[in-house]
Amino acid sequence: MPNGKTTCKTLFASLIWMSVAICSIGQSKNWEVSDLKGARKFDVSADTVYALTDNLFCVRCGTESILVEDDLFHPVLRSSKEKFLPLTKSFFMSENGRVARLFNKKNFIQPLPHIFKSITLWNGKILGKADIRCVFRPSEPEEMVADSFRIEPRRLLLFRNDGILEVDSAFRTRFFSLRSPNPDLNLFSTYVRNDTLWKPVNGSGFDFVIRPGSFWWNDTVLIDSAGKNVYWQSPNRSRTKIADSISVISNRFALIKKKSASFILTPAGKRMKVNSVKKVLDLCDSVCGVQTKSRWVLISENGNRYTVSKTISELGSVAEGMVMAKAGKRYGYIDFMGFIRISCRYDSLLPFHSGISAARLGTVWGFLDRDEKLKIQPHYQKTGSFIRDLTPVEKEEKWGLLNRQGDFAQPCIFDSIQTGKFPGWKTVKGNWTGWLNNEGKILLANRYTDIIEPCSGFLQVLRDGKTGLFTSEGKSVLPIQYFKIYPDLETHTLIAR
Repeated sequence: MPNGKTTCKTLFASLIWMSVAICSIGQSKNWEVSDLKGARKFDVSADTVYALTDNLFCVRCGTESILVEDDLFHPVLRSSKEKFLPLTKSFFMSENGRVARLFNKKNFIQPLPHIFKSITLWNGKILGKADIRCVFRPSEPEEMVADSFRIEPRRLLLFRNDGILEVDSAFRTRFFSLRSPNPDLNLFSTYVRNDTLWKPVNGSGFDFVIRPGSFWWNDTVLIDSAGKNVYWQSPNRSRTKIADSISVISNRFALIKKKSASFILTPAGKRMKVNSVKKVLDLCDSVCGVQTKSRWVLISENGNRYTVSKTISELGSVAEGMVMAKAGKRYGYIDFMGFIRISCRYDSLLPFHSGISAARLGTVWGFLDRDEKLKIQPHYQKTGSFIRDLTPVEKEEKWGLLNRQGDFAQPCIFDSIQTGKFPGWKTVKGNWTGWLNNEGKILLANRYTDIIEPCSGFLQVLRDGKTGLFTSEGKSVLPIQYFKIYPDLETHTLIAR
């Protein structure tokens, strides 16, 4: 015989679930929840349904949010003020417009004690902001607390009263101890500033105190651009004036001027004099390009200088150790020592990919290798770069797929061929869409209105106003009978209506 506690819990769950049934009366929004193989878990009528964790779902009916477990399919929590939102595999959150709370899926009845103004994700991890502190949770149950934070493209900065904790994308940490009450870490390099002073904090243990307007360049040389003077200062060395002004080309190269002379400052600290500078290009980490009055010059990180032929008027993109060059109206390639590797006699070139480049002579495209040997004859009106050893080509206003040997993986029978993040190729023939796999073999024939590639790794097909779902191998997961499908790899569920 069940005890009173169990009976009360069951009754409570039944009453909550009854409200779901009542709010769904007269609605036609029927939802189906299944696993990634298409096996059905449960059906429900509501405004919307979405997954919070592997087995916990939020059912929204009007202004009410009801949490249900899929294994027993019974409600466990109800709120008319809060919205529940997914976060990670271990946590979900709630918000009511004023505060946000964090829930652990292992104990989702009670929220964690922290109350935040906002909760966000950085690199897949939880970051909460409160009035007086922030909480960063890189892993369970680890927790980092700071006074404030700043998100940058490749790192997270946690500001504390004793210094700055830097967290990179691999969640490795470095701590910079500072006496400054209001430290500020620069966006472009590793240095800090308070109201009046700059301090380098590159982790080497050196502690410089210098004027405002300074910054780190190349992680080793300190440049002070305050006023009209430019200095460098290395550890255990006195400050030395090197120029009157500076233009940073990249974090590796800089252009400095002293009186009427111009110099390229290399990563090795060498100053290479250049005259009549018109343009400077950051080609790669080891080489920069300088256009002078008479010609282009390449300068390496070690201070080596390489002159480029006077016929070269422009330099362009870099691919596989070669720089695209233009002479007159024709294109070719040079290497990082200035030697011409692909003669400038082509009307257009595409960047090299896996040792092969598309080249246009007149109105037709062919393909060259790095030694300028013709690998594929120029027979095509349009093309692209090779992707996964295949490239789309157009011939007689139809598109096909060509391999690196010049053989067709698919003949030119399609109106268009596209590729995206999802492995394979999207094809269009008339009003119908199909899909090819990485090798160019037909995965889905051209019999669909459209094919969408969700980020979850499925192919979503549309036909006659309905949608279905296929795997990357072309296996049907959900038949074409739904209006909307929401694949969720994080929670291993498919939600369809």
